[in-house]
Formats: sequence, C-alpha cells, structure tokens
Amino acid sequence: ESSPLQTILDALPAEPNADALGAALQQKFIGAVPGLTLESLTVDAASAGERESTSESAHKFNLSVSGAPDKLKELMERFEKSIRVIEITAMEIQAGDGKVVLNIQGKVPYNPAQAITLENKVVKP
Repeated sequence: ESSPLQTILDALPAEPNADALGAALQQKFIGAVPGLTLESLTVDAASAGERESTSESAHKFNLSVSGAPDKLKELMERFEKSIRVIEITAMEIQAGDGKVVLNIQGKVPYNPAQAITLENKVVKP
C-alpha cells in the first residue's frame, strides 16, 4: 500500500517515537499471530542526553508474550523478516502453568535526521 521510499524510511525512522514502536510491536508483530497473548510490554525512550552522546540512538524494549511454541516461533520469524531493524539482545523461554512464556529484551534504532547541502565549487585542473 505504501511507496517504496516510505518503506525505506519506515525501516530506520529519523525521529524517536516510543509510542509508535510500542503500537507496532503490538499490532504488526504480536497481533499478527493469532493465539499469542501479550503479557507485558515496555518501551524506553532514550533521553536527549543519550541521543547526543551516542552515535547510535535506539529505543530499548522488554516484551513478554505467551502462546503455543509454534506461535512463538512464528513471532520470532516475523521479527527476523521485518524491514525494521530489531536487535534482540536477550531472550528467555519459561514453561509452566500450562503455557509457554517468551521474554524478549531488544533495541530498535533510529537515525536522527541529517542536513545535507549541495554547493558548487570550482576545482582547477
């Protein structure tokens, strides 16, 4: 539905938006796999000081989801196939009480917008 250029821009956004990331994790990943239940989700917004002090800016997230093992595998495949850069930094699987719970810690980078200017310059041969 979207243009190829918009797809590229969506892969690495220029602006930090923790709310949009949380909604995307809920709708495009967990909500797209029937049979999964979201147990908890937190998305940490990087502070302005962190964004300026690091070359890579990213939102960190913690996600806990339950479901059948094949559905959890499907969720992980969705993360793997996503055009959006999603780095899983830790993962834990717990089984008990008749359900399987997958806990994921990760980060999703964004690239602050850059100003680019063109200028003419005469170069002598």
